Amino acid sequence: MNPVFRKYLLIFLLSSVAGVIALNWLSKSHLRQILVAEERQVDIVHQSVIDAYKTHADLLFYNRIDRKEILSIFSNAQTAPENSRKRLYGALVDMYEHMSMFQLKQLHFHLPDNRSFLRFHRPGKYGDDLTAIRNTVNYVNQNLTPVTGFEEGRIFNGYRFVYPLFYEKRHLGSVETSVSMKMITNDLSKLLDADIEFFIDKNVVERKVFESERSNYEASKYIKGHLVEKRTAGESPSLVDKILEENRDIFETYAAKMKEGKTFSIVQSLNNSKYMLTIMPINQAITHERVASLIVVKKHSELNLLFIKELIVMIVIILLISIVSYVLYKLEIRNTIIEKISITDALTKISNRRHFEDVVRQEIGRARRSENYFSFLMLDLDYFKEYNDTYGHQEGDNVLINVAKVLQELTHRADDSCFRLGGEEFGVLFIGLDPEASLHYANTFKTAIEALKIPHDSSSAGKYVSASFGLVTMKANRDIDPDALYREADKLLYKAKQGGRNQIATSFS
Repeated sequence: MNPVFRKYLLIFLLSSVAGVIALNWLSKSHLRQILVAEERQVDIVHQSVIDAYKTHADLLFYNRIDRKEILSIFSNAQTAPENSRKRLYGALVDMYEHMSMFQLKQLHFHLPDNRSFLRFHRPGKYGDDLTAIRNTVNYVNQNLTPVTGFEEGRIFNGYRFVYPLFYEKRHLGSVETSVSMKMITNDLSKLLDADIEFFIDKNVVERKVFESERSNYEASKYIKGHLVEKRTAGESPSLVDKILEENRDIFETYAAKMKEGKTFSIVQSLNNSKYMLTIMPINQAITHERVASLIVVKKHSELNLLFIKELIVMIVIILLISIVSYVLYKLEIRNTIIEKISITDALTKISNRRHFEDVVRQEIGRARRSENYFSFLMLDLDYFKEYNDTYGHQEGDNVLINVAKVLQELTHRADDSCFRLGGEEFGVLFIGLDPEASLHYANTFKTAIEALKIPHDSSSAGKYVSASFGLVTMKANRDIDPDALYREADKLLYKAKQGGRNQIATSFS
């Protein structure tokens, strides 16, 4: 594989991975913002609904119940309970029958010792001690302050609004009204445009609800140890049911999150669509322990759009990275080619004089760092002008090309390099050979050129093309001046020519 191509393939892959990671981080950050906004909305709307019902309960309490005529009747609850119960019921039954206008479900009076005195929804059930069952009633009768909160009762659950009652500064007991979770979930469903289900802890129901009333509940198929209110036969599965059916491990996966007691949202899929599933804890009044959960599910158009946008942006990022990587790759290939052309001899395709001047300094530095031997071999083809005059410049060019091939083939070590220095003059740089070995190496070039057996009838050095050599070898344990090195090799080359050509003149130091 082309090293440049491999380099830009690696850049492309790393850039793509980095781009996808960055996009994924941004998407998760955006998604988290959406989830937090959803959690806040559910909490705020839920509290607003409770506050609205609390307002309704306050209106009924302060305008109809907390009045002298009602309190005077209840003040006789201890001395004449039956008469007081009958008169109290008669005085408030009209209000109780119209409480449905406010979606309030019950009206229940309690004595100071927390015994049930009058349930308007079940007048015949009274006298049972609520102390261990109803924390709200017990708290109000002990602290003499009103309380609002969720609580499971003897018959049904809901948000309770419990008020202390006084007559002529004497504590008479307490009274409560409430709104069912069914009403609250209906309101939330409308306001949030969502499908909502209520799940309550099975242990709470078994501990508090009359055994005769427990048939109102059935076991949840999705949350272990929880119950749901029974539905009308034939009622189709809700959206919550469908989501939970597809993702039955949700509550095991997020069990630790649920124990934190905070509202949280997650994203779930159903039929290729994205839904927001928000789990809101319902805490018991007074003790504040989580005893139930509201599951809010709604289709979230922004979620689907977010995932589509993420896919599109990911494709665009990878496409842009591909284009940029390809352009950079082509530019580097072009620059590499231009650079190679600038340092390559056009005729022989080996390095030129310009590249020699760069390389010789680098190789001298490398040899000096290792205190190794450094050699420069300069050679010049014998009687090359005469060759051109005899055989023509075209044949002369062929000779130069063939000699360059020989030099390239012989400079196969990593520390060897060859150059065309100009005209018929060539140079070879090599490191690590002592004087004896470097002379032997130089002779391989001399022999290889002769072995080409290119006829040269105009040469007095022999019947074939040959070359004269100047070899400089020195220990690179001191500064070596490249220009002085070149002059020394050129002087030796001249000496070889003066000595009859086709020979090697050497200098060792």
